[in-house]
Amino acid sequence: YVGILTTNAIARWLAQQLTIDRRLEDAPIRQVLEFSEADERAILVDRTITAAEAIHQLSHGGPEQTPLTALIITQNGIESDKPLAVVVAYDLPRLTAALQIN
Repeated sequence: YVGILTTNAIARWLAQQLTIDRRLEDAPIRQVLEFSEADERAILVDRTITAAEAIHQLSHGGPEQTPLTALIITQNGIESDKPLAVVVAYDLPRLTAALQIN
């Protein structure tokens, strides 16, 4: 994956565009991705990841133990696989419901 396009990155890019010339022009996504922050990151995960594992990954992160912006689900969790789904914090209520936690 190249990067995660977040609403925060878009807002930072938008603010810069309006500050420079007070108008918006088309820009390639790669330019907007330059406004992503280091903590806006994703990891690739295997399609067999459980709801509990996904919740843990999103809230505690990968090896660096920092929360993740997204999980990119692929067949085997490797870069050469095509993405099957993207899971983000917005999905936490559905993941929690899947665990049937009352």
